[in-house]
Amino acid sequence: MSSTLKRIILLTLVSVVFLGGLAFYLRNNQLVAFDYFLGQLILPFSVWLLIVLILGIGLGWLTILPVILNLKRQKARLLRQQKINETEINNLRVLPVKDIH
Repeated sequence: MSSTLKRIILLTLVSVVFLGGLAFYLRNNQLVAFDYFLGQLILPFSVWLLIVLILGIGLGWLTILPVILNLKRQKARLLRQQKINETEINNLRVLPVKDIH
């Protein structure tokens, strides 16, 4: 696929998502109040949904981050061990074979 075609597809996808979001906002622009101890925050419903979506994505990344870091550490350890093993195998290949009989 050419880079021009990829750009056109990406631009089309971004435009569709933007227009869908705009349509959702225009259909759901009722104000919703959020009461908390220090006051009240009044925003349109669609903005509240966007805030909750962003918070959900952020919390999801925070919960998966320890697993990702652990897997990266494990991968680095295994790559180091692989390099050691390959070096040892290459060293054994150059040694002459001795007959035990």
